[in-house]
Amino acid sequence: MRSRLSGWIVAGAMLLVVGSPVFGGGALRDPTRPPATTSGKTIQDGQQPLKWRLTATIIGPERRVAVINDRALQIGQNIDGAVLVAVEAGSALLVHAGREMQLRLHEMAVKRTVRKTP
Repeated sequence: MRSRLSGWIVAGAMLLVVGSPVFGGGALRDPTRPPATTSGKTIQDGQQPLKWRLTATIIGPERRVAVINDRALQIGQNIDGAVLVAVEAGSALLVHAGREMQLRLHEMAVKRTVRKTP
């Protein structure tokens, strides 16, 4: 009796393993990875994602810098055929092939100005 029960348990476990997407050939998606987006819109299948990614903006009294694709750029510099024309807190404006493209930081990544105490 016990060997028959063990046989059924093993057979059931094999069916579960073989039927799972890991062994069934289905594509697995990382559940912790956020969806790819462009300016708040989800990229649809067949669309090309943006080739520029803004990761930081630095604004000082004498310069404005945008970190795009891990490169620090000042206004007027080029990156992959686009020209950086403006940098604001949390955003940068590129011009590519006559089109303006606004890049934005993720809402949580924007740091606010801290007031200095006298």
